[in-house]
Amino acid sequence: MGSSSIYHNPHLEDLLTLCKSNSIIDLSVRELIDQDMSIIVQRAIIDKKCKGLYLTGNKFSSESISILSDALYNNLTLIELDLSDNHISDNGVKILMDILSTNKLILKKLHLGSNYISDNGISYVSDMLKINQTLTNLMLNRNNISNRGVHLLSNVLALHNNTLEVLSLASNSLITDSSIDLLIIMLKHNETLKELDIKYCNVTEINNLRLRQIVNQKTDFKLYTNTNDNGCFLS
Repeated sequence: MGSSSIYHNPHLEDLLTLCKSNSIIDLSVRELIDQDMSIIVQRAIIDKKCKGLYLTGNKFSSESISILSDALYNNLTLIELDLSDNHISDNGVKILMDILSTNKLILKKLHLGSNYISDNGISYVSDMLKINQTLTNLMLNRNNISNRGVHLLSNVLALHNNTLEVLSLASNSLITDSSIDLLIIMLKHNETLKELDIKYCNVTEINNLRLRQIVNQKTDFKLYTNTNDNGCFLS
């Protein structure tokens, strides 16, 4: 008899069996691969109805996102999803943004740091933000986002989105002083965003100061830069 072609990861399956229902499930840094995503979807999202799913530091690609996105459609339990430090790339972002654009899920916090996302991926993110009505926290730190990506995000946050509260663009070294005017216009028009992180971007102190002057006119706003003493300016 030939061996079964069905993929199994006994350690992962045992681990998920021990997890409580309606809980946060942390599978960070476990050398997980695309084939593991079907197990995670079934055991964590469908069976356990997890509220949070942390998948940081694994080896997931856009193939995993295709599997994951199917499970997210009409999902009414998952609130936070952390995919930081994987390899989902622009292709994976497009798949994920298409699902978020349906407004058929309640996801509020999405972490996509360190996933080789370029401005092309940010165009999909921007299109999603025009439509999505649930996402409040979006982490895009440590990617390949440039001033073009900031332009796309600033435009949608100034004109089309009144839901997002936290945005991280930290450690995107292609973001420079050229983005500051765009961010200032966005901050003047957007009344929902409460936290912006641009630490370790290529922005000079004088332009960080310009941003802080705008933030100073807001209430309870947190601006993170890499040049002020503690990294955070509170209005």
